Parts: sequence; C-alpha cells; structure tokens
Amino acid sequence: MLALVLGLAVAAVVVHATNVAFSVVGLSPAWAIAVLAGSLLGSAVNVPVLSLVAEPEDAGPGRVEVVRGGMVWTLWLDRPRRITVAVNVGGAIIPSAVSVYLLVRTGLWWAGLFVVALVALVVHRYATPVRRVGIVVPMILPALTAAAAALAVAGRADAPVLAYVGGTLGTLVGADLTNLAAVRRMPASRVSIGGGGTFDGVFVSGVLAVLLAALR
Repeated sequence: MLALVLGLAVAAVVVHATNVAFSVVGLSPAWAIAVLAGSLLGSAVNVPVLSLVAEPEDAGPGRVEVVRGGMVWTLWLDRPRRITVAVNVGGAIIPSAVSVYLLVRTGLWWAGLFVVALVALVVHRYATPVRRVGIVVPMILPALTAAAAALAVAGRADAPVLAYVGGTLGTLVGADLTNLAAVRRMPASRVSIGGGGTFDGVFVSGVLAVLLAALR
C-alpha cells in the first residue's frame, strides 16, 4: 500500500513538473499531457533505421553447437555479427519534434544550435559506453549545462526554450549519435537512439533544464 501511495505521489510530481516546464516554453496543459503520455508510451516503440557491422574483434567467428546422431558438433561461423540501430519514439522522435517546433515558433535557430552543440560536447566528454548496458551519462549534467548555456546567450523569456532544446537534442547528439562507433564494439544485436538509459537522460534533461532556466 505504501509503495502504491509513493508511486502515485511521484507520478503526480512528474506530471506537475512537466506541465510547469511546458507551460513555461509556451505549450498548453493539454499539449504537455500529450507529450508526456506520448513519450512514456513511445518509449516502448523503436523504429529500425540502420544496420551496422560489429567490429571484427568483437564479432569474431560465431560458435554454434549442433546435435546430430547423438553427438554434439561445434560449428564456427565467419559471418560478421550485425547490429540494428533503431530510433526510440518517446526518447528521440517526440522530443526532437517538440524542439523543432519551439525553434520554428521562436526563430532561435542560431542560439539553439550553439546551446545544442555545447551540451553535446559536454555530454560526449562524460558519456561512457558500458557493455550490456549502453551509453551512460550523469543524469543532472545535461540539464545543468543546457540551463547555464541558455541563460548565458538569451534573456529570461527565451532561456527556457533554449534550455529544453539543448537538454534534449544535445543529449541525443552527445550521448548516442556521436557514440555510434562505440556501439559497434558492444555485444548487442540492437541499440536504440533515445531508448534505454538515454530516455531518462533526454526526458529529465529537457524538463529539468527548463525549470532551472526559469528560476533565474
């Protein structure tokens, strides 16, 4: 019972924080709920977009054991292992679409590009590829960087928009896109841009960056 109450309380806080963050950047409460619901539901949907060949030393010849006539035969396959790269709907497509919409509405293209590039550089510097886990990034780092960069290049009115754009797109670029080479060395058959641990980083970074920028 206590766990249920705590879970509902956390959910209420997340929904409220998301509503506040999106209202700050100019989205209505209905759109805020739609984006939140779409992100959460879309986090389970991955769209395949690319197929990579694993690096030879990691792919190696595959070992397959076949039972024939009561005996076990070991076969070695030289075919390289392939890795499917997918894009997560909730962690990449929806945040990117919201970011592009905000940039189109405000016209902050150059400032947005600067903030995204800065966040991407910082995130890439501290992103760590972990075998069987994915790309790991300190969750608070993208949000702090995005909020600081947005406040440095824009006024109070525009900073929340730039913070959201930088927190989401910067995390996607710095954590996932710039680490595709590292993905080829991971023992996985599928990886997701904006999925897994990155989903939390992208979603939390976007919302938290807006709130931090609005506190100035």
